Amino acid sequence: MKLLLDSISQNEIEVLNSVIDCYGVTSNPTIVKKHGKINLFEHLKEIKKINADLELHVQVVGQTKEKILKDAKNIVDALGSDTFIKVPVDKGGLCTIKELKKKGYRVTATAIYSEFQAILAVMNGADYIAPYINRMSNMEKNTVEIIKNLRRFIDHEKYSTQILAASFKNIGQVTEIINAGAHAVTVNPDLINEVLLSPTVNKAIDQFVDDWEMTFNRKEI
Repeated sequence: MKLLLDSISQNEIEVLNSVIDCYGVTSNPTIVKKHGKINLFEHLKEIKKINADLELHVQVVGQTKEKILKDAKNIVDALGSDTFIKVPVDKGGLCTIKELKKKGYRVTATAIYSEFQAILAVMNGADYIAPYINRMSNMEKNTVEIIKNLRRFIDHEKYSTQILAASFKNIGQVTEIINAGAHAVTVNPDLINEVLLSPTVNKAIDQFVDDWEMTFNRKEI
């Protein structure tokens, strides 16, 4: 199972990469907006220096086949052919995913709100499909069943596509989706830090230390 970070904050990525095994970084225009008018490609190159093995998933903004293809070329020219091009799954996006794969690009099909959208992206050769978990939950869809169904479909038909689940509200959703069979998840660092920096965990650690000191009158083992 792969864990990616849904962020382009260099500090967040650097800190978490030193703590856990981060597989990659995902971004979209909304995430980029938080950082203002940055030079995106230079910014992502700096992130790549944190760990050269990090996968980068970068979203296009073009809405026609021609513009998406141009965006994809610009992204790969700047960041390398191992970069995954994120393409939203609408009619134009599906058509372009097919063309991008013919040209040898790596593709992440994103903005997936339904099981059928995901199936179509798989059939068009996407390397990853990124279903939006919390947003589908808000639409009263059973996301666990959707992920289970997609995993069965991919395995039965022997596609190489992997499920990269995205858009989580809490860690409970993340663990449910991992258990449902997602190959990968991309998670906002804030959610990970909620677990790692939990006051409950810190309280337990402090109690262990206090008990040890009271017993042995020293802090070290």
